[in-house]
Amino acid sequence: MTLPIPCFPLRRRLLGLLFGLFFGLILTAAVLSGCGGGGASLPASTTPVIDSFTANGVAVAFSGTAVPIVAAPTNSLTSLVCTAHDPDHSPLTFAWSGINGTVTTQNNTSTAGDTPTTDGDTLVTCTVTNVRGASVTRTVALRAGTPAAAMLTLGLSPASGLVQPGKTDLLTAIATDSSPVTYHFSVATGTGTVTQSTINPAQATFTAPAAPETDTVLCYAADTQGRSATATAVIIVQ
Repeated sequence: MTLPIPCFPLRRRLLGLLFGLFFGLILTAAVLSGCGGGGASLPASTTPVIDSFTANGVAVAFSGTAVPIVAAPTNSLTSLVCTAHDPDHSPLTFAWSGINGTVTTQNNTSTAGDTPTTDGDTLVTCTVTNVRGASVTRTVALRAGTPAAAMLTLGLSPASGLVQPGKTDLLTAIATDSSPVTYHFSVATGTGTVTQSTINPAQATFTAPAAPETDTVLCYAADTQGRSATATAVIIVQ
């Protein structure tokens, strides 16, 4: 006589395998969803961040969609530097457009040099991209032009320009220029003398001669951009 084999243990094993497969599929779907699978968009944290953008060492201010203007003297080198990082520490690439010069990139800093040869505006864009394809851009307008000479006026006090023989008067040069200016005073005509101040180089003391005459004091000013200007003061000694 042959005894039947119970099937209850086999059924329990099959049910266990089915439940294990079901929960495995649920776990896999959850993991793929959390990793951005299935065509999900990149999280915002993966977009590169531009830390600074400078032109000739001066920070460029960006506001909304406005394109800032950067002064770029004709035939002079203008250096643009863009520094960025990626929140997820992803490697970055820098791409420049509109540059008439060389580009060098090291680590997360890219430097572009441009030397305009004609006057006018040129749009220059730096695009920073990470390995996921997310990118951020900065655009400036290089305004090339031949700089005007520094405006220099020489004030004389008293305004009448009269100085008694043997007396002194203070001359002050005023240059309308944003860059550093150097000054040099001299007596162009006459026998008077002029002494430039060591405290304020834009000032000089004129010493009138002992006899009446008319003297002319010349002031020369030059800035760091190669611009210069002259001004004169006519002093009547009597």
